[in-house]
Amino acid sequence: MGLKTNHSAILAIYNVNLKTRGHIGVMRKVLAQARGFSLNNKQIHMICGEGPNIVRLVFEYGIEIEREILTTEVVPGDFFVHVAGWLANQKTLEGLFEWAYVRYNPMHNNELILLASNLHKLKVPLFIEMYTLEYQNEMPLEAAKIDQTFFSELAPLVTGFFTPSKIDAGAKLNGRPLLKMSNGATWIQPTTPKPKPDIRKAFHLLGVGYLANWHGYDLEKRLQSEDRAHRIGQKKNVTYIDIICEDTVDEKIVKALRDKINVASEVLGEELRDWI
Repeated sequence: MGLKTNHSAILAIYNVNLKTRGHIGVMRKVLAQARGFSLNNKQIHMICGEGPNIVRLVFEYGIEIEREILTTEVVPGDFFVHVAGWLANQKTLEGLFEWAYVRYNPMHNNELILLASNLHKLKVPLFIEMYTLEYQNEMPLEAAKIDQTFFSELAPLVTGFFTPSKIDAGAKLNGRPLLKMSNGATWIQPTTPKPKPDIRKAFHLLGVGYLANWHGYDLEKRLQSEDRAHRIGQKKNVTYIDIICEDTVDEKIVKALRDKINVASEVLGEELRDWI
């Protein structure tokens, strides 16, 4: 498949496997992140693992429009090596991507450096997400030393770093800009309104989190989209609102999902939640 787009394109590279159930939270996060990027008039080319393969998923306006297998039979631990090799063979990539985004994994070899070097040759600015700045404290001492050595070689090839951790304005990591990013649902924290005399009629808005998801006819995606609002530590009440346009496909989708709920309840002998 050719790499062509009428949109401004971003390359997002995640060493995450879509078939691994043990890291389903991370998998959901990176998929939501790629879809979220694409809502800003960007075409997102997401590269990740899918079973033994490495695939490229293309998103526009939050919807997957293309999927391509880049390589097969990948040995665990060689993800970035294969992606770097794929990049080296793409002669038309220069000028295609506005920038590249990589989720960091602690390094035990130079594979991420090789990937960064190939992006640098293609003149694609590279930003790396550091999921935590204290990750080396979770590693054995020798492994942390090896990672730090390779990280020092990687930093000069990186345009900037992102992190959800708390940082000061103007912070740097190994001489590169360190930028604050959100983690999970977008969070809005407006000013708390003044209390009203009658507490029964008062409305104290302390914060609003929102997730918007288009699930189509897929019941599993619908239920998963609801689960995202109930992450560990999230104790606030959640309200689900479905916007249904009269005499449109929306009505058919809702009917189909209701039918699937009813069938699942009959088959499983369980009472699934009434959500619409």
